[in-house]
Amino acid sequence: MRKLLFLFIMTYSFSLFGQNSENTVVHPPPGQGDINKQPEKDKIYSKVDKKIEFNPKNLSQSFDYSVIDTEHKPSENTFVVSFVSEVHKKISNLKIETGKNQDITAELMRMLSRYNFYPASVNGWFVRSYCKLKFIFDYDNNSMEIIVL
Repeated sequence: MRKLLFLFIMTYSFSLFGQNSENTVVHPPPGQGDINKQPEKDKIYSKVDKKIEFNPKNLSQSFDYSVIDTEHKPSENTFVVSFVSEVHKKISNLKIETGKNQDITAELMRMLSRYNFYPASVNGWFVRSYCKLKFIFDYDNNSMEIIVL
């Protein structure tokens, strides 16, 4: 009986005093390079050793093509977007550089702000980086080509 009580108390105390995974911040792994070559923390890099990485197919599939009017397709099919890729896979300073269709630009902003990009790196360390993407839409097939500029 004592063993059963002990097991119950131990199980309960771990769940009571354990970490709350909802509020845990996940940090990227540290760089593999020399600690003295660690990049400046808040600097935004335009030249990096390794650019951001993402899955173009997943990104393309997360676009809601229902915002495009099938009867009155937009005349423009190219949109250029710039942003800062942050160390923790999110983005900031999102701007539409080229493209005027408000429905498509709003959906691009929604899609990009929710997507997780694998960050750029310098000397093996994740860094903030300036990024530019070009989206070329094929309205007939509900698809897009994504080019990193």
